[in-house]
Order: sequence, then structure tokens, then C-alpha cells
Amino acid sequence: MNREANWRGRILPALLGAAILLFGFYVVKGLLTSEEDRIRAVLHSMADAAEEGKMLKLASHLTKDFVLDPDEWSRGMLQRALFGYFRRVKGEVSFVLRDIEVEVMEDRATATLRVGMAQGGSLSAGLRPDRAYSFRCHFVKKDGEWKIERAVKENTEW
Repeated sequence: MNREANWRGRILPALLGAAILLFGFYVVKGLLTSEEDRIRAVLHSMADAAEEGKMLKLASHLTKDFVLDPDEWSRGMLQRALFGYFRRVKGEVSFVLRDIEVEVMEDRATATLRVGMAQGGSLSAGLRPDRAYSFRCHFVKKDGEWKIERAVKENTEW
């Protein structure tokens, strides 16, 4: 009887309080995350997917009618090109994103950034990239998720 009273009197309210506090934390965290931060998270998720060679994860951030300019590559063409590249290099590929600027206009957004890419080492350790590109990515918000519908690529200096 004492155990049951202890359970109902102390443990159950403590567990319920912890659950409510945890739920509140996740709700507030979601409300405090800006759309700009969500777009930055998409870009970093894509870089992580590329480093891991997970083309489907990378493509999940692109709309079905995605286009990469100036080459006018479709989503499928980009996936095949990246898959072929990762099969050829057979080694560690590292990406670093810099100078990310985001402008949100309701359900559309534009992000500009520089991407450095290196084979055989980590760019976070200070390695200079083998290649560097500037991108202007045009996002659309679909079903609550930001996806890239068009990206414009330019060669750039690091």
C-alpha cells in the first residue's frame, strides 16, 4: 500500500511533469527556429549526404522538377553525375559551406553560398579545397519543408 501511494503521490506526477516539460521544450524550440535557420539546415544536410555518398538523402531536398543551371541538369542527371563521381574517387570527399545568406519571402526563399570541395581530407582541418563553387539556390516550401527547385552554379575562388 505504501508503494502504491508513493507511486501515485510522487513518481507519477514527477514523470508527468518531465513529459510536459520535454514536450514544451520541443514545441518552443520549433517555434524559435527561424525559416532562415531551417534553410541553412537543409544545405548542411545536403553537404553531409554528399560526404556520406547518400544520393537519395541529398535528392530528397530537391523538388521533382529541380534544375541546376547553367548546365540545365535535372534532379536525376545530378544524382547520376554525383554517383559516378563518388564511385571514381573511392575516397573521402569533404565539403564546407561558407558565406550562407538567406532571404525568405513567405513560401519562397533564396540562399547564396560558397561550397568548397576536397578529395582525401577534411576541409574543417584547414585543407584548401580542390574546387570551389558559388551557388544561388531558389527554395520553395512544400508541405512544410524547404526544397530547392533551382540552383545556379558558378566557379569561384576560395
